[in-house]
Amino acid sequence: MDTVTHGIVGSLFSKAYFSERYGPVATFAATVGAMFPDIDVVQDIFSTDPLAVVRYHRGITHSWFGLPAFAVLLAWLTRWLARRLRVESPPWAVLALIYAVAIASHIILDGMTSFGTRMFTPFSQDRVAWDFLFIIDFTFTAIALAPQFAAWVHSAPIDNAPRRAAASWLFFSLGTLAVWGIARGISFPFHLRIVAVTVTIFAALFFLLHFTERGHPLRPSTWCRAGIYVLIAYGCLCGVAHAASLRRACPVLQRSSAPPESLFEG
Repeated sequence: MDTVTHGIVGSLFSKAYFSERYGPVATFAATVGAMFPDIDVVQDIFSTDPLAVVRYHRGITHSWFGLPAFAVLLAWLTRWLARRLRVESPPWAVLALIYAVAIASHIILDGMTSFGTRMFTPFSQDRVAWDFLFIIDFTFTAIALAPQFAAWVHSAPIDNAPRRAAASWLFFSLGTLAVWGIARGISFPFHLRIVAVTVTIFAALFFLLHFTERGHPLRPSTWCRAGIYVLIAYGCLCGVAHAASLRRACPVLQRSSAPPESLFEG
């Protein structure tokens, strides 16, 4: 999965479970931790191997066995930096937990793509690839990002919520149109009706709920936890769709692998 989406998911996890208690440093740690495993792409810059991305990417930094060491190291570095900047920081153990959760989210999400990830390095170089999600999935990214915008829109002061809602709706609407243009440009177009439905959903998320909850705004953590639940549901639905596609494809593959003479029998 693309690194930007990993960072957005890390931020979502922090705002759902850590930020209210431990502040912005928790969000910083979760965002950096969720993106950190992709630091191994630096090897591609210095390598002349045309297959470097296959040989080196998604290795030890994406491994369950590397996770504890990287979580501890990043927590120590964050505490050190916070002291230098005189910024209040969560306890070291909490930071290590945040980094561990963020790195784990990266490993799992990469495992859900077709490219896969070597999550058992160094004991196995096999790639785990469940193939539920594409490497760049705009729907997944939007689901992870929208609750964070909604939490901001519906936060205090409530009188400024309509202005924040308009800015958020415009951002997501333009983003939807941009995705439609990209899909059309690479010959995978989808109907404009889908654009209209998506824009309407964003309007309801940012505007309608403002009037229904006026005076009783939901907490930011509630919005973000709801976003996590929707992400999990979306991933499960992708898994179901993947299994259904395989069931439909298997009979075709079996027929195509049959001996030539058997294709003319009966």
